[in-house]
Amino acid sequence: MYDIKRAEKMKYTRGRDVELPQCCILSEHGHFLVYYNGFFYDNIRTIFTEYDFSRLVAYLKINI
Repeated sequence: MYDIKRAEKMKYTRGRDVELPQCCILSEHGHFLVYYNGFFYDNIRTIFTEYDFSRLVAYLKINI
C-alpha cells in the first residue's frame, strides 16, 4: 500500500526463539509491534530490548 519493501509472507515461529532480521513487524495473537536494530517498539509497552518469544506468533521482514 505504501510501497514498503517487505517479504512476501509472514514467517511463523510457533513461540520458538528466533533470530529476527534487522527490521520486522511482529505478530502476537492480534497485537503487532515493530522490531528494529535490537529494539522493540510497542504502542502499549513502549520501547524495550528484552522480549518473551513465547508470545511471538509470526514476523514479517521489512527490507531496508
